[in-house]
Amino acid sequence: MADQLQHPAVWSSTVPRRRWGIAWLLGFGVLVNYFDRVNLSVSKDALHEAFGISTVMFGYLLSAYNWTYAVL
Repeated sequence: MADQLQHPAVWSSTVPRRRWGIAWLLGFGVLVNYFDRVNLSVSKDALHEAFGISTVMFGYLLSAYNWTYAVL
């Protein structure tokens, strides 16, 4: 740790690498969320038949995904 404080070039090369890792994780999370939302909307009829989910309840399920986008 003290060695990194003496050599700022070493510290500055690790920061962009960490930022790219965080960016990749966030991008992957958004992609998974998108696929989940698409699958949920495609399976509307199956959810209605299997679990008896009403249109209002399905709206609540879809709005849960929209709230996650609003948080981002």
